[in-house]
Amino acid sequence: MKLLSVNIGQPRPDPRNVGAVTGIDKRPVDGPVRVTPAVATGTGAVGLAGDRVYDVKFHGGPDMAAYAYARRTWTAGRLS
Repeated sequence: MKLLSVNIGQPRPDPRNVGAVTGIDKRPVDGPVRVTPAVATGTGAVGLAGDRVYDVKFHGGPDMAAYAYARRTWTAGRLS
């Protein structure tokens, strides 16, 4: 398996919903990202330097999940 990118972001106004805020707009970063345990539940800290969540009721904290996407490609007629 190869890591293609680490994406981080800060809460910002949601362009699809006037007056709302979202933390879903994560962007790839260049270089390493410091990882620490996410121990401060309710603050938006997720353990990745520079990253925050907005909806602290359901996201961010030591018992919350991180998300990852698999990228599958066709190589020599096979899915890999």
